[in-house]
Amino acid sequence: MSPRPIRTALVGCGGWGRNLLREIARHPEAELVAVVDPHPAAQARALSLAPSVEIDARLSDALRRGIDAVVIASPPEWHAEHALAALRAGAHVLVEKPLTTDASAAAELLLHSRRSGRIAMVGHVMRYHPAVTRLLSLVRQGALGSIRHGFSTRRSSRPDDGHIIWELAPHDLSLWRAMTSAPIMRVEVTHLDDNQAAVRVESETQLCCHVELSRAEGARERRFTLVGERGLVVFDDGGSRPSLRLFEKAIPSVNEPAALDAFLAENRRSFVDLPFEPAQPLALELDHFFTCIRTGRSPETGFDEGAEVARVLHQALVR
Repeated sequence: MSPRPIRTALVGCGGWGRNLLREIARHPEAELVAVVDPHPAAQARALSLAPSVEIDARLSDALRRGIDAVVIASPPEWHAEHALAALRAGAHVLVEKPLTTDASAAAELLLHSRRSGRIAMVGHVMRYHPAVTRLLSLVRQGALGSIRHGFSTRRSSRPDDGHIIWELAPHDLSLWRAMTSAPIMRVEVTHLDDNQAAVRVESETQLCCHVELSRAEGARERRFTLVGERGLVVFDDGGSRPSLRLFEKAIPSVNEPAALDAFLAENRRSFVDLPFEPAQPLALELDHFFTCIRTGRSPETGFDEGAEVARVLHQALVR
C-alpha cells in the first residue's frame, strides 16, 4: 500500500508562487490542499491553475485542514511569521529565499525548527540546478584543485522587485557557501543603489567571491565563475540553454572582475562544454523537500544556511 500524499499548503500566489503551485500540483508525492493569499487577483489565479484547491485568506485557516507541509512564497517581510506559525502547527516548511530580512528573526526560526523536529528548508533554488550539481561534484573530486576565487554576475530588467540585495544576492551566497564548504564570515556592499549593487563575500577560509547585481539593464545575464589552482569553470544560465564550460589548465592569478573578463575573452576557444542532465531546478528543489519529509533526511539548504545568509546580509546593510 502506497503512503498517502503529503497534504500541502502554499502561502502566496504571486509571480513565483504560481510556479510553485504548478510544480506542487503535479508532484506525485504531494496533494495541494490549500492556497493562502488575501488578494482576490491571486486567489483567482490559484483557482485558474488548480480549480479544486481550497482558498484561504489566512494561514491559520489552512492549517486547520490537516496540513503536513507548508510552502511559503509570501513577501519576505512575512516569511518569519508564516514559517513560525507552520512549525508551531507541526508542519514541515519550505520558505522561499530569503528566509527572512532580519537576522534576529532568522535566528529565532532556526531555533524553533531544531526544536520542532520538522523538515525546515530554504528555497535557494540555484543549488538544485543540474549544472550546479555537476560543478559541485567537480569541486569535491578535486578537479579544480584548491579554490581561489569566485565571481558572480546577475543582471535582469526587473526594477520593482524589492531591495536588490535581498532579492538577488541570496542565490550567490548560497552557491559560494556550497563551493567552499565553509560558512560565510562577512559580506561587504561596495556599491548600492536602487537597481545596482556590488558585493564582496568572504568565507571563513579567507576566500573571496565578487558579486555584481543589476536590474537596470535589458540584457539577462546569470553567470557564476569558479577559479581553482588547476582550472576554471563558468556556469552560464542567462541564455536559452544553460551551459557549464571548463578551462582545464593552471591559470595566472585572476582575482578581480576586470582580470576575469580579460582572461575569458582571450581564452574563449580553449573551454570545453561539460554535459549535465536537463531538468527544472524548481521541480528538483520541491522533489528534494518532499523526499526529505518521507525519509527524515536533512535538506541540502536547511534553515541553518538560510539564517546564515540572512545574518551576513543584514549585518552588511545596517553598517
